[in-house]
Amino acid sequence: EVTVPLVENGPPLCSEIKQHTALTTDHVFIPESSSQINSTNIATSSTKNYAADSAIPLPNALMLCCPILNLSLYPKSPSRIIGASDPVLPSGLLEAISEAYVPSSIPSSSDSDTILDTVLVVSKKDPIASPYFAPDDVLSCFPSTRLFSDSTDPLLDDAVDFNTRLRRLGVDSNLRAVHNMPHAYWGLGIVGCFPEAEQVQQECEEFLIETFSHSV
Repeated sequence: EVTVPLVENGPPLCSEIKQHTALTTDHVFIPESSSQINSTNIATSSTKNYAADSAIPLPNALMLCCPILNLSLYPKSPSRIIGASDPVLPSGLLEAISEAYVPSSIPSSSDSDTILDTVLVVSKKDPIASPYFAPDDVLSCFPSTRLFSDSTDPLLDDAVDFNTRLRRLGVDSNLRAVHNMPHAYWGLGIVGCFPEAEQVQQECEEFLIETFSHSV
């Protein structure tokens, strides 16, 4: 198992992947399920740094399942209210995840056994933390993007807004919302009794094949 570090203010470089894994890659494809890793943060960071350093590659594509795009949790949307009792991502857990990523306040040194010499305070609305708030000039550079959600997911409205902005800016982006599935349902496709999840997995495979065939 090899950990590829993130470069300062940016995503992993292809050269660093080669250095740390003895692998070479010409293409970067980033899948994400819920809060596993916010690949939209990586794409946002890549785009913001691309003009200054052409060695930072933009991902070739993004494939996002129920992504957390807005850590500020505001504005309160209908889907966040309707999905407050989601079995996988209830409202209390969503707020805890937001605080874990970007705390609203920094505890004093007396509250912790470890004293931090420097503390980076980041707003929950910073585009690197919440791509939902990224400006148009950043989003217009995004690669092909596929978003997957479900009709009662608390994060659905954020995904709808994000997909709408990408499409208006000319980005190849599509959103697929299925019915009768919980938050972050990707893994249910292998169980064998969730046809909606199986169909989404098939669509993901087709998108992967299409993306790599066009990137060769």
